[in-house]
Amino acid sequence: MKYSHKLHKLFALSAMAMAVTTTSHVVSAQEVIGLEEVIVSARKREESLQVVPLAIAALNAKLIDEKNISSTQDVARLISGLTFDEGVLPNDTRPVIRSVPSSRGRSNVGIMVDHVDITSESLTVGGGGMTGNLRLLDLERIEVVKGPQSALYGRSAFTGAINYRTKRPSEEFEGKVELNLDDNDTVEGKLAVSGPLSDNVRAGLTLSSWQTDGYYTNPVTGGDLNAGESTGGSLSLEWTPNDTFTAYGRVEASDDEYSPRAQVLRKSVNNHPYGLPYGASMDANGFDHGSLTDSAVNAPTENKTSFNPAISGIDGFGPENVAACADPISRRFPFAADPAAHGLCRPIITGPLSANASEVEISANPLTGRDFSGTNTDSLRLHLDLEWDWESVQFRSITAYTENDTNIQEDFDLTDYTLAPEVVIPGFDLSGQGYGPFVDLPIQYGFSSWMDIDHELEQFSQEFIFQGSTDVLDWQVSALYWEETLDTTYHDKWWMREGGFDTAAFVSPGFGAGCFGAPGVRCFSTATAPDMSAPDDKLSRETQSASLAGSLAWHINEAFTLTVEGRYLDEEIDYAGSGVDNRGLATAYGNCGGFTPFGVLKDDYHGDCGNTTNSVSFSEFIPRVSVDWQTSDDVMFYLTYAEGYKPGGVDTTNASTDVSVGTYDPEKLTSWELGTKTSWVDNSVIFNAAAFFYEYTDQQNSIQTEQGGFIGTTVVNAGEAEVKGVEFELNWLVTTGLNLGVSYTFADSEYTDYNLSEIAAAEGVTLSSTNNIADAGNAEADFTGNQMPQSAEHSANLMVRYEAPISDGMSGFAEVDGRYMSKRYISAGNNAYLPDYDIWNLSMGIDAESWRVILYIENLADDDSIQSGISNTDYGFDVNGMGGLSNAANLILPKPRTVGIRGTFRF
Repeated sequence: MKYSHKLHKLFALSAMAMAVTTTSHVVSAQEVIGLEEVIVSARKREESLQVVPLAIAALNAKLIDEKNISSTQDVARLISGLTFDEGVLPNDTRPVIRSVPSSRGRSNVGIMVDHVDITSESLTVGGGGMTGNLRLLDLERIEVVKGPQSALYGRSAFTGAINYRTKRPSEEFEGKVELNLDDNDTVEGKLAVSGPLSDNVRAGLTLSSWQTDGYYTNPVTGGDLNAGESTGGSLSLEWTPNDTFTAYGRVEASDDEYSPRAQVLRKSVNNHPYGLPYGASMDANGFDHGSLTDSAVNAPTENKTSFNPAISGIDGFGPENVAACADPISRRFPFAADPAAHGLCRPIITGPLSANASEVEISANPLTGRDFSGTNTDSLRLHLDLEWDWESVQFRSITAYTENDTNIQEDFDLTDYTLAPEVVIPGFDLSGQGYGPFVDLPIQYGFSSWMDIDHELEQFSQEFIFQGSTDVLDWQVSALYWEETLDTTYHDKWWMREGGFDTAAFVSPGFGAGCFGAPGVRCFSTATAPDMSAPDDKLSRETQSASLAGSLAWHINEAFTLTVEGRYLDEEIDYAGSGVDNRGLATAYGNCGGFTPFGVLKDDYHGDCGNTTNSVSFSEFIPRVSVDWQTSDDVMFYLTYAEGYKPGGVDTTNASTDVSVGTYDPEKLTSWELGTKTSWVDNSVIFNAAAFFYEYTDQQNSIQTEQGGFIGTTVVNAGEAEVKGVEFELNWLVTTGLNLGVSYTFADSEYTDYNLSEIAAAEGVTLSSTNNIADAGNAEADFTGNQMPQSAEHSANLMVRYEAPISDGMSGFAEVDGRYMSKRYISAGNNAYLPDYDIWNLSMGIDAESWRVILYIENLADDDSIQSGISNTDYGFDVNGMGGLSNAANLILPKPRTVGIRGTFRF
């Protein structure tokens, strides 16, 4: 048994019955050290966290500095019930709170900076866009608010929000220099100065530079993976000319560059391996459809492949063919039988997923022979906060502008191999109208591809807030206008993999007389190299969101408070695209024109691609009601009903810039939460707990369908799920200098109604994804009763910290902290999953009046468990010739054990 699993068993005994913080500085009420009251602004006013009827975890400035927290991914490692994944591209960001994942549409978790929503939505893949994982500077506090917050924050906080609070300039002059070094050749430096410029003007300046060589090497090129460099800075000014008015302005800019990530495409089927019996995986037409991966055949548990039959009617075939999955030879070569059996036996990866650096197959850029450039992003944020305080009434204006330009260039298929060679039969005219049998040698086909995408994003936000209070009422009224423009340009390139056969079969279910049995119709044909002259494809989205919100807190008596909140939201989203279905595909007949409904190319191969537009609009009233009972100064109970609302849109993730189709409606979430916040033994023990129940309806899900003879994707609103859970948090000052922090979240998510066949029938389309059916393991593609993907039932954090004085003005500390995450399935079929893991960290430091040094070891046990991954398909090799790509999984390799040192000098 691995060392990390031994630790897990010990950890589980102590952590599973406890609470929701991570270290002594991940606090929900008061700091364990010093017992200082924690003030938060989750409700857009400063108040003690312990009296807010919300489940909130907060990271303070000391923890942010000690742990060097600079991204949402860093935050997720410190908060139980919060996970963060990246999907097929770096802008496919997927934060999850309390096991409510998002498949399509915008992120379920709002990302806020100083009360401003910077959440976006990718136009190319699922997920929240680049604003979800930007490096952040000069943070004072991070607040993670759990549960639907649409009434409080508006358009993005469907299941919760992450609020970043930046540091305001200090009253007295202060400065610091920080340096961070680790054994991955990471060098990071920061300079921060802050203080008064005059009696009523204060300023702060932060400069930052970061560079790392990464912690993996690409075996194909020898280049660095997960390397990067970043430079950035912020300037803030605060002006208080009198006791009534305060103005705070901030400018922040950064330039970030990241090499490709270390990831493995775990395939269920390999292209034909040499050394196997001649023709073993060749079908009756002479096409070689490969064999199962060695790990799928030989591994007893890990990465095993299951054989779920695709039921009758799929791809136009006849009755169920279970025998195709039972025979040992067919199990090894499931697609090598009669063509009529193609698709009737689909290999699906099952069991715990694993990967290592030797399995990375990321290709070099074919133009340069070197690694793809990765991700380059420039961002700019402007913020202006004006506040008037007339004692019983306050008025506030918050104006913000965000600009982000990103280029992503990666090997999208994540594979680097040559297919079995094509052998041309003498005298056969390949330029003819049809294809005959090829029986001399196995013939294969598949794609090479790279993503080369430019994103240009602009956001503007304006909010006006009135609030006030009397002896019995606290009230707030706000008006918010938010708009975003996102322009995306695809320079993507797709071409036939070296050695492969022309991909006419990719869109044609038969050979011989011609495409679809229609002689004289020229089939789709793919070029063998990227077409650099291919026109770019474009997509754009403009979002305008306006809302009015109000809250009223009635203090019924000294113990009971009733709070009623609501927001009326109105949103309009306009889309435009160049209308190309086969974007970036290098073909023998050009790149423009797209497919007809019958899967063959239109006549105008090099003509004007044309343009498509679409527009959707939504309006909704979103309520929230809570009652809290302050039984004593140290104990409070609350009960909350809240709704979450996520607007719909148009699907732009289906490899098409045609936005005239694919409209989907909003999602809805209803929530009940019962919680308590308590402090004990003169505030040396803080214990908070909550129980919650969610109903999740109208989920935005993508399904594959048959549309006019060609397989495509459609986003539909269907499926219902429930999430039931509890969470606890404990911070305990055991004795002077000894702190214990424990946290635990249990969230049981389950599909209560999710049947893809019924969904497709309701949409008037035919379900065509044999992968989905095989994933479900039943004829209806019914996932009812399964756990939602990317959701963990159990997550917990444990911290033990000891701090003691060394001499006058100097103290030392030692801290061990760990995180446990239970397994998470990567698809609705609950077959393959990311295994449970526990990661432990150690840090020791000395803190003096003017300096601090910390030695740290991250991932102490060097655990190599895959912590982030999603279900995907293998674009490099089409296994059945029927347009159905084989099942695969994107697995992002974890950060290995890292040893480093951080130093801070204060002046």
